[in-house]
Amino acid sequence: MRKASWLALALALAFAFGLVQLFRWRFEAGDVYPQYSSLRADPVGTQALFESFQAIPGISVSRNYQPIERVNPGGATIFYLGVEADSLQLADLFELDKLAAGGARLVIGLLPVLDLNGPTPRHTEWKPWKVALELAEPNPKRVSNLLYFTVSKHWNVVRAASGHAVLIERNFGSGSLVLAADGYPMSNEALLFHRDAKLLSWFAGSNRRLIFDEAHFGVTETGSVAALGRRYHLQATLAVLLLLAVLFIRKNSTPLAPAPAVENPTQPAAQSWGMPHYLLRRAAPPAEVIGTCLAEWRKSLPLGPRHSEEKLQRVDEIAQSERDPVKAYQAIGRALTGEK
Repeated sequence: MRKASWLALALALAFAFGLVQLFRWRFEAGDVYPQYSSLRADPVGTQALFESFQAIPGISVSRNYQPIERVNPGGATIFYLGVEADSLQLADLFELDKLAAGGARLVIGLLPVLDLNGPTPRHTEWKPWKVALELAEPNPKRVSNLLYFTVSKHWNVVRAASGHAVLIERNFGSGSLVLAADGYPMSNEALLFHRDAKLLSWFAGSNRRLIFDEAHFGVTETGSVAALGRRYHLQATLAVLLLLAVLFIRKNSTPLAPAPAVENPTQPAAQSWGMPHYLLRRAAPPAEVIGTCLAEWRKSLPLGPRHSEEKLQRVDEIAQSERDPVKAYQAIGRALTGEK
């Protein structure tokens, strides 16, 4: 039983360790996060850009997990990446307006559109910004992003492809607004194979505070116990509590202290002086054992076989004359069975 409990505990710990490792590997790779998330380390993430800016002295780089309206826009460049062309609603545009008007440089990188038959409409208009998103005819010779902008005079076209504006900028209040039809230049893959340091520096602008927004991906802080534990470095405390829980389970499955020794534990209880004799010797002095046994036996006489008055009288005589409990027990047995 003890070996079985240890085996079950070992299997449970091994399963828990494997599960934690699986989640750790997934979160390190970042593929549990949406495309263009700064928490993602694979080709379609932007973790490399985040860490590259982090390595530059004098620049503060952080991630935002709160609703975008809570961000302090003053003197900040906010990267709002991985946005689907038709996902921004009118209310979203007004919230983003406030950030730019409050002094932020807002960089919005859209997800590329590679197929006309996809869910993205061929025409999407953002009236508050006086800009429209269009889909170009696909190039049969190569796969490329079909998304481009048609803009008013308020916008400055920074880059164009095949005669279509794909990167535009305009001043907005005390800040500025940047729209990129394809966020690929900021991806991990682009930084590895097609790095454009001048363009990345232009995206950041002159601000010394850079913020990568994760809240629009649904990655938010909820004030959970786990988040508080990480913030206040309580991992060691959690490990101690887990160890105490394991010891508590172990203690309740099998006792830590050894079982008390029993005299002659291998002696069969069926022997006439086995377990009953051991229990009686612990409960009554030897001189009173036979008397105690007879008193209990007489209580069960109505339920058992009937004995003659002569045999019962003989039992009483043996109990009074024989002082050795074992010999008295054997003599009483012979008297009741009629043996000599």
